[in-house]
Order: sequence, then C-alpha cells, then structure tokens
Amino acid sequence: MKNKYAIITTASQHYFMGLNAILNGIDYYEHKDVDVYVVTEELLNSYLELCRSRFSFPINSYMCKELCEKDSYVTEDYNWAKYRLIQMIGKDYDALLYLDADCMITANISQWLNVAAESGKLLIPQSPQTGAVFSDVHKYSNPQELDIFLTINPIKNFIFFMDAKKHMDIIDYCWNERNNPRLIKDSTLETYFFGRGVYDLNKESQLMILDSDMWIADHYMAHSIVSLEHNEKYRLVNPEGKELKIVHGRYWNKSWSKNMLDSESVNRHSHHYECIFANITNHTKLMDFFNYDCKVSLDEVEKMNEGIYARLINM
Repeated sequence: MKNKYAIITTASQHYFMGLNAILNGIDYYEHKDVDVYVVTEELLNSYLELCRSRFSFPINSYMCKELCEKDSYVTEDYNWAKYRLIQMIGKDYDALLYLDADCMITANISQWLNVAAESGKLLIPQSPQTGAVFSDVHKYSNPQELDIFLTINPIKNFIFFMDAKKHMDIIDYCWNERNNPRLIKDSTLETYFFGRGVYDLNKESQLMILDSDMWIADHYMAHSIVSLEHNEKYRLVNPEGKELKIVHGRYWNKSWSKNMLDSESVNRHSHHYECIFANITNHTKLMDFFNYDCKVSLDEVEKMNEGIYARLINM
C-alpha cells in the first residue's frame, strides 16, 4: 500500500506571497500523493478557492482562531495552531512535513517524507547558528543551567518531517504548554518548548539532523552564495553543487533581508555568514517565477479584489 503524506503550513495575510510560492512550488516540483493543509484566516479564503481550482492536490484550510482556544495566552497564534492541527490529522498520515510560510520549497522533497515514514525519525534541518547542539545537553546537570541552555539554543522547528503517530507525544507536550505563564513575558518561546519536549521525552536519539547545506534553516549560509540554475527545473545550488531543498527567510521583502543581514553581521557572524538572497537580481527570479509565472499568478490574484489583494501583494 502506498504511503499517505501531508504538507502543513501556516499563513496569515502577512505571509501571503510566501504561501503562494509554497503552493506553486509543490505543483512545480511535482509532489505526488500529498494533501496540503493551510492554517490561515478568512481574508485568504477566496484566494485558496482559486488555488483549489488550479492545483491537482487537495488544499484543506483551517482558521487559526478556530484551532486556538480563547482562554489561551496565545489566542490566534499560528505557531501554536499547527500543533492542534497535527493532533487532529496526524493519525491519518504516514508522514507529514510542517513548514512556515516563509520557507520556499526549491526541490521535490518527497523522498524525505519517505525517510520519516520508514525510519520513524524526527527530521529537522539545523544550521550551526540556529539550532540546538543536543550532544552538549547532557553537560548540564543543574536544572537551571539546562533550562538556560535550551532557551538560548532551541531546536528551530519551522521545518520538520515526522510520522506524527510515532511523535504525537511531542506535539501534545507543546500544545499543553500553550498556557505556560512564561509566554506572557515572551511569546517567542514556542521553539524552546519544542526543544524542551525533545529533551524531557528522551527523544534525542530519534532526531535526524538534516545537512544545513541542503536545508537552510534560515537564509544565511557559511561562506556561500548560492546559484540559481535552470535545466529541466529551476534549482538553487551551493558552491559544492548540492541542491537546496528548502530555504527559510522572508525572501519577498528586500528591506527585511537587508536589515536581517546587517543585524546578523554586526551582532553574530560578521565574517562567516552571508545572506543567500544577497544577489537580489539573480535570486528574485525564482521568487518571481513562483509568484508571477506559475499556475496561480499574483498578477491574476490582484485583479480578484484590488482593495484586498493589492495591499497584501505590496506589503
């Protein structure tokens, strides 16, 4: 029997261009036998109806406000809504991929869904400057020091593959922390709870860390400016010729990319990391292709309702 897979993303109006690129990318790179789930808001309903008429894969949408409980500190928070959705649908799939809506799919990643299904591992891309080094976690016998370590070095979970039936415990763990009082002071702790769950549930041995040269967990890469190539398909490759599978970052927002690069350079990695979208003329071609030349063009979407979509497209 053929495995059954799902791709899940979360997208408010502020991630509209990223969502469009993801859906076009799933089609363009010919992902077969996959169901797509979008956690979103009512504003994007008419856009998603257009997508359903163009793409062959099912697109299921859930409203974020319906997935998050009203008494939560994180009401209508997309980071937390994904856990509730996975609780609801995870048992129906052999593996799923979750990715944020600013994660551009730049290759067919079906084989990694296969790996997650067949190995039972939790697959997570981590780059050196963004991920927890779990080989170091057992150095901390003091609970307070361990907590500080896990806070400073969270597992970045904006891209992960899993067989949810085997890892529903970590999904439940994270969902159950949605009312943690610490979130009142710091709503960004969601990735901390994911890493904390990996440690507390003794799941380190079940992690499979994916090569950051292929899966960019943010849009910075050590000593590397990647190239856009086109043969049968567009693809991004690093200087060693490895094809990038997913790239994370608000690539549609040039000022955001430049500001993040400047901040990163000053504060953390002044001589070691470069923004892979720094070559705007080259790398914008891929973003423009997925947003303006594929099956659902933002030029066409803009005409659907200029008062709404023109604003979103030009954010």
